Amino acid sequence: MFNRIDGFTPSERANSISKNINDIANLFKYNSDSFRLEKSVNSYELFYVNKVIMSILLVDALFNNSNIESLVNNNLNVIRTAIKVYRELHSTSNKIKRIGLI
Repeated sequence: MFNRIDGFTPSERANSISKNINDIANLFKYNSDSFRLEKSVNSYELFYVNKVIMSILLVDALFNNSNIESLVNNNLNVIRTAIKVYRELHSTSNKIKRIGLI
């Protein structure tokens, strides 16, 4: 997230993406298959259901010494894994274990 996009500074862009991912992780009816990608000329947009989670620009891939398709797929895998781990750690059964009821 090295570039300004839609008036967001790189820092604001990263914070917005983090918030979007956190919101998804806290959804009651989360489904990892509900992510989808849309390609445009110089970017991809990552959606969860119908909400844009993040845009990945060709220049982002260049900053990462990668091609855009690899960066997009890597980001999607990282997001899915992070959400899975977060949901496991914050599951009701784990909360009960942490307070010592099991």
